[in-house]
Amino acid sequence: MNDVLENKMSRAFTVQDLMNKNKVKWETNKAIKKVMTEYDTSVQNVQDLDAELLKNKKGITQDKSNNQIDLISSTLKLQAGVLAYAASIDDIILLKSVGFAKSKIEQARDTVVYDLCKSIYDTAEDLKTELIDFMVVQEDFDKTKGDLEKYEGTMQAPRSAVSEDKTKNAILKEEVKKIDELIRNKLNYLMLPFRASDSKFYNTYKSACLVIDLGKRKTVGTIKITGKVIDFESGKPLANVNVWVEGVSEIKTVSKADGSFALTLKNAGTYVILAEKEGYYQAEDSLDVEEKNSYEINLDMELKVGTESE
Repeated sequence: MNDVLENKMSRAFTVQDLMNKNKVKWETNKAIKKVMTEYDTSVQNVQDLDAELLKNKKGITQDKSNNQIDLISSTLKLQAGVLAYAASIDDIILLKSVGFAKSKIEQARDTVVYDLCKSIYDTAEDLKTELIDFMVVQEDFDKTKGDLEKYEGTMQAPRSAVSEDKTKNAILKEEVKKIDELIRNKLNYLMLPFRASDSKFYNTYKSACLVIDLGKRKTVGTIKITGKVIDFESGKPLANVNVWVEGVSEIKTVSKADGSFALTLKNAGTYVILAEKEGYYQAEDSLDVEEKNSYEINLDMELKVGTESE
């Protein structure tokens, strides 16, 4: 997973852990129970897909490593026979043509490893009769030829796996998006009754929703975030609302008379946009900022109990 997805899953696991530990508080609520069933399914799907992608990558890498070891080992036996033969007839040119050091072969790129081993094999093949006296037999040629074919297949494996991995990555992203939407469009509202009945649980939940590791950020130039702050109940715009980016105190602004605001970022990453105004509960929204020039979000603010809107 990339940094953005990992950040979102970090929050997903935090929220899941909190809800599981406090299940007794909401398990009789059918709506929350339904959402958490979908939530847990998506989290499990993400874990399974990520494990498959990691296993596939590790498997290909391990196969390549094992096949390379086998190929170099069998090739070195042919090389030893050719070098011994070349020395016996004082053929300096032949000695130099196959006298590659083992370390040079091992440290070469995949295609170069193949080319060097194939060159030694071809040279030895032309001297098959002569090499019998130097303990190189048909079985050795067969072994190296088979190892060359396996290694060549290993080099092609990553290409054929790309299409499959792209499909799995696309599904994984959709599942992460579903989790994000379940939090934002379902749980955030279903948890509102706990604000009065169990404020500690509610506040812990809200904090869990903001646990996003900002992770690595890539400088991509100026990125503009615009939007409006709106009264959740009346739908009217809210002026003089403090809007800022969590963890980046210097990036802040105040909404205008029409509720509009604008923030400027320079780095890609996952951000939490916060809004605060006296008489209202703090509002927040997370935003995945990539290589794009502008983003637009709306922040809905809810009145605190016993407070009238302007």
